[in-house]
Amino acid sequence: MQKRAEAVHSVNSDVIVISTGLSFDNDLSYLSKEQIEVTFKGKLVLELHRYGSSDGQAWANGNPNNVCGSVKGNVMRRAGFLLDQGWPLFLSEFGLIKEAQIPMITDTWVA
Repeated sequence: MQKRAEAVHSVNSDVIVISTGLSFDNDLSYLSKEQIEVTFKGKLVLELHRYGSSDGQAWANGNPNNVCGSVKGNVMRRAGFLLDQGWPLFLSEFGLIKEAQIPMITDTWVA
């Protein structure tokens, strides 16, 4: 990730470099095991996507308070820890399925 960020910055040092996660941009936890080191400061932003469908049947079948707590814990484990390290975190895409029908297969999304 650092090499690609450095490559973008070397081409144009005026832009913000956005680096995204794994698993459809849902997971930045790989960064918990390695220190992020770039030669430029203040221009690296980490990106996360979050969708209701990521939780399968949890919202339809579970207690909303418990599901919400679980989602928060997952987000913090997969990406939120970066905030504690001082990195900006950009939630660039998020959404829920408009219809509450399960299975969650629809072409109508709201964001």
